[in-house]
Amino acid sequence: MVSYVVITTNIPEEFPIMLDEALSRLGELASEYAVSIVTRLVGAIIVYIIGRQIIKILRKWLMHLDRLKNSHPTAQSFISSLLSFLLNFVLILTIASILGLPMTSLLTLLGSAGLTVGLALQGGFSNFAGGVIILMFKPFSIGDFIDDGTNQGTVKEISIFYTTLITPDNRRIVIPNSTISNATIINATAEATRRIDINFNVAQDSDLDVVFSLLKGCISEDERILTDISEPFVAVVGYGAGYLTIEYRVWCKREHFLSLKFDLLRKISETLAANGIVIARPVLDVTVKNN
Repeated sequence: MVSYVVITTNIPEEFPIMLDEALSRLGELASEYAVSIVTRLVGAIIVYIIGRQIIKILRKWLMHLDRLKNSHPTAQSFISSLLSFLLNFVLILTIASILGLPMTSLLTLLGSAGLTVGLALQGGFSNFAGGVIILMFKPFSIGDFIDDGTNQGTVKEISIFYTTLITPDNRRIVIPNSTISNATIINATAEATRRIDINFNVAQDSDLDVVFSLLKGCISEDERILTDISEPFVAVVGYGAGYLTIEYRVWCKREHFLSLKFDLLRKISETLAANGIVIARPVLDVTVKNN
């Protein structure tokens, strides 16, 4: 004998209508949410584009203010870099607000993240501090030719984190500010004038009166040599086996340093050779004993 159990469920007649209304309301909410998201994204994109243009205009306007326009290029470069960083940070916060991100939670998160990143990136803060030191004490400026013991070149830019050099052979060197602010810097263009030192050897039996006369002739022929700062120096400063060491010092403007030095080296060599003065080289006598 087979028994059957019949379970009956009383479904209200209104249930299909309620389900349809719930699904319809869910669709409306989803549609409203999608429209809201799209609107926020479009608004954020528009604000980003406009904000970038405003930042460019503000930077140009501030850089053309009389106080900044007449300031040193080093200060202009540093302030421009710092201003760009701050304005872009404000733009990011504005976009986050438009997207509906809670600002309190966002700032708290940024603070925590900033502390964590700050501990991990202490070098970045050191670079920033180094940039401030360079700006305040001005060991070098944009356009100066410097040597930090490892790299040498013309300073092209000083930003909030890095200093950029261009080498004589047109290579770009980017140095952290913390490194260069703690290094011993040789600034070859800080002063308006420079001294050229040229050392060379002549044969020991050379007539020194003739040598000095020829060198003084080279001095009188070149207008780039500044005789009003200091009298040119010509003297015997050493000797060796078969030769005398002559030192030749003159002053010039810094922009004439390399060209004048190269010209003097060539002129001295040609003048001495034309007058029978031998430019000597150290001679080593070697005696071989046969045991």
